[in-house]
Amino acid sequence: MKYNEIIFRGEIGESGKLEIDLKRYYPLNEVVCDNIEDVEYFFVDRWIKIDKPYNFKNTTARFINIKAKKGSKVKLSLGKGYYGIEKPEMTKEFFKNSGWTGGDGIFSFNIKNGNDSLNQEDAKTLFVFGDTLVGNVTEDNYRTEPLLMPNNTIAYLNGNNPAKSKVNFQFNTNEYDTVISYFEPDNSSIYSGTVPCNLIKYDQHNHENRYLSGYNPKKVEILFDLYSVKKVTHIEVLNYFDEISEKYGMSRRGIKQTQIYTASAQDEFKLLKDHTFKQATLDMIYEDVAINTECRYIKFVITPKQGIGNHYKEEDTKEVVFGINKVKIFTEERLLKDIHVSATSIMSKEKKHVWFWLQDGVVIDKELFLVPLVVGPDLSQPEGLQFRVDDVSMIKVPIVNDELDFTNATQKATPLAHVDKDSYWLFGAAFMANTKQAGAKNPDGYIYVYGYETTRMQRLLKVARTKPESISDFDTWEYYADGKWTSDITESSTLLNHISCEMSVTPITSGENEGKYLAVYTYNVNTTLIAYSIADTPWGPFNEPKIAYESLEKEKLGGQAYTYNAKAHPHMSTSDELLITYNVNTYSMDHNTNDAKVYHPRFVGLKYLGE
Repeated sequence: MKYNEIIFRGEIGESGKLEIDLKRYYPLNEVVCDNIEDVEYFFVDRWIKIDKPYNFKNTTARFINIKAKKGSKVKLSLGKGYYGIEKPEMTKEFFKNSGWTGGDGIFSFNIKNGNDSLNQEDAKTLFVFGDTLVGNVTEDNYRTEPLLMPNNTIAYLNGNNPAKSKVNFQFNTNEYDTVISYFEPDNSSIYSGTVPCNLIKYDQHNHENRYLSGYNPKKVEILFDLYSVKKVTHIEVLNYFDEISEKYGMSRRGIKQTQIYTASAQDEFKLLKDHTFKQATLDMIYEDVAINTECRYIKFVITPKQGIGNHYKEEDTKEVVFGINKVKIFTEERLLKDIHVSATSIMSKEKKHVWFWLQDGVVIDKELFLVPLVVGPDLSQPEGLQFRVDDVSMIKVPIVNDELDFTNATQKATPLAHVDKDSYWLFGAAFMANTKQAGAKNPDGYIYVYGYETTRMQRLLKVARTKPESISDFDTWEYYADGKWTSDITESSTLLNHISCEMSVTPITSGENEGKYLAVYTYNVNTTLIAYSIADTPWGPFNEPKIAYESLEKEKLGGQAYTYNAKAHPHMSTSDELLITYNVNTYSMDHNTNDAKVYHPRFVGLKYLGE
């Protein structure tokens, strides 16, 4: 196929109309027909008319209606742009009848050297998957019991082409040979109650969560770890308060006489000052305390005596407890959010029932960084959607001999999730390393991390950036906001609408769009349409979506099947074809059990038509 080639020939019938189905989406150029009255094409959920002189101007389309005089000849020619073709030789390698028998959330990494540019045939490819089905499949595609579902699995591939080299699927087991996930949440974000991490949760979702010590504590110390030495200018403390506590006098739980210590290392604490905090009131005003010192640690030591360490009087109540709502720690430039908080006394601490859904990540030197979603159950939602996203974590895994060293993996909570009123922000949907290690053609040394804001069911693309050496220091991350970079996640600009929760942004390294950036995503998360958009920079703005491919699994598999979360895999791609995957699932577990063809990634090649 080539630019300006005739893709369709036809004739206007008795009705004066011609309905065209090109069977797949193509970029289109000119419509040639005598006596044309009207031309329109179908885009997502509506028909769009083309103005005279009836040139598509490289818009992609599959369904087209033309009105003209009966008997008029019609020709359509190809324009410039991307279109998708199936890659069955790769897809079939992910259909297995025992052990690993299906999964979604597929991401790929070149763990040999982190080079994510095109044509990496000498790669060692790591695949990570989200929820995975492990078991056996019969000849008639029935999944037999027991059917197991670890929340993440992996696979290795020597090279970058599943059709040329065997994919080695792996799932984790424990000492009893029970199938388990490789990655389980194990950081401060997984606890509920009056836990100290509530002190640094500033979004609306966590506004009512606060810290409380246990009853009659012998010692009350709260330690803030900033992860590295920073010049702290001041802190702001919102003492313990809510409307109920005001009514019954429990706002007196708020801390009062407190010693504030600072340190650059754990064994170097020095008393900075004694401070007496005011009792909180209905107007909920933060109290400012000057720090003006370089430190990694800040420690509150609260006198554990009724009426001294809190605002009670001895005759008020027999409960001896100490509480704070929020603590904000500032440098000159920003409010710090990447903080670990611990305490010697906690009233209530319960481990949530949560699990990881892996998002994208990046290889830096010989380590893999992932930023998974922390997900929990929500039975109020319909079948297939009974979950909620609680938070985002970061996992760091050493790479040893081109494989993951799980025994030395570490993780931490992150500030990459934020809720405010009717919107929430989540980052980690896609990474694009514009670095020398990643093989970038014009590296600027940044790793770009894409996320999205969800407001009224619209998912809006956002981007952050960080240097490789600072990737785990989230207080150095910057969010793009209307021509500048800011520390505030909520100020981040919208680069594109209708994106999916997993997607990709890839540098274009050849052709007429060389030097630009290609976003690939499922239009509106879980439709049949794979879209693309192009931008001049990693921070956009991206142009209006064009449809490159329409999946057919919903039609072929029937039932409640759906497709979602398309993305590109650059290091597995060639200069002529960008490799894309999308996920297939169903809202019915019975459908998944009875038809093992459902739950597998599908592969598509994205080709470019140009002059």
